[in-house]
Amino acid sequence: MNRQDVIDSLEAARLAHAHWLIFGGKLYRGTGLDTVQTPLRCTECAFGKWFYAEHDCIKHIPGFSYMEKLHEDFHLYYDELFKNAQSFHSKSKCLIRCEKRKAKKEASLKNDYLRLKEKSSLLIEQLLAVEKTINQMSDKSFIRSRKFTELA
Repeated sequence: MNRQDVIDSLEAARLAHAHWLIFGGKLYRGTGLDTVQTPLRCTECAFGKWFYAEHDCIKHIPGFSYMEKLHEDFHLYYDELFKNAQSFHSKSKCLIRCEKRKAKKEASLKNDYLRLKEKSSLLIEQLLAVEKTINQMSDKSFIRSRKFTELA
């Protein structure tokens, strides 16, 4: 994998997670629930497949392991939001009778979405930081670091 392939993959990851956040917004608002992505494990999304199959070429980059943790957390939070949104929006008519319970569930759903949004922002920041680091490396440094990684 050459430098441009890595950069392209990082850009694709940012776009993919932007779409996941759009899905999260739909879950939170209860709109277009039939169009949202069902939760996937972090190894099953497009970025996860690349990350866990081809990450050797960038695992030496500072912040790489933090990016992995953010990605795992993002999927965990999306899964929680998905489950809670499905439950809330399917039961919302019943909850109308109990405004206090409905308000509590709405607050919980909002909290789920805000956690997802925060994790997404951190992940995108980290993707940009890793991309910046790779872009600032000389060709010689990039090739040498890949060879070092392959030997390790």
